[in-house]
Amino acid sequence: MGSVSCGSSVPSQGPAYYRGGDGALLRLAHICPPRNRPCQYPGGDTDLSRALPKYAFFSVVRITIAYFLSLAFALVYGYVAAYSAKAERFMVALLDILQSIPVLSFLPGVMLAMIALFPDRQLGVELGCIILILTARSGI
Repeated sequence: MGSVSCGSSVPSQGPAYYRGGDGALLRLAHICPPRNRPCQYPGGDTDLSRALPKYAFFSVVRITIAYFLSLAFALVYGYVAAYSAKAERFMVALLDILQSIPVLSFLPGVMLAMIALFPDRQLGVELGCIILILTARSGI
């Protein structure tokens, strides 16, 4: 299962967006070549029996990193708010405002920024995930 076949029932006439079948949208996105050739996913492993444990490990590592960053943020934020009355008023108000914004509204901006910072590496996607988990956990 090294590659995925695309567009097995796609007719060759007409523009790609008028063709039926499972490969029309993939060809529009320039992911899949026409005429039943196998798809080449850059950097992706389509054999899930080998890739699934690796992806599960990456998920656990992302969550663990985000948890400890969230814990450090909470301790520092709480310490500063506890020992400065002026800062407490501002910080609590800021946290209340930011908690009312759903994390999904941050998703496009954070992911686009991280992918722009690291365009040729998986690191941008991983950092984007960690930042979004951190904002979801800590309420910022």
